[in-house]
Amino acid sequence: MSLDAWIAVGVVLTIFPLMAFSRLGPDIILLGAVIVLMTLGVIAPSRRWGLLQ
Repeated sequence: MSLDAWIAVGVVLTIFPLMAFSRLGPDIILLGAVIVLMTLGVIAPSRRWGLLQ
């Protein structure tokens, strides 16, 4: 697997316990996950806003 895939797996494995056991809302947790993936370049710019090219 590529580094991007490992980063995505790490983010997914981090957000599920956060959603289950933290007091933060799921919207905040998922938005944080998307921001992390965008910052690290895992999500392509065209995918950030749901645009298809």
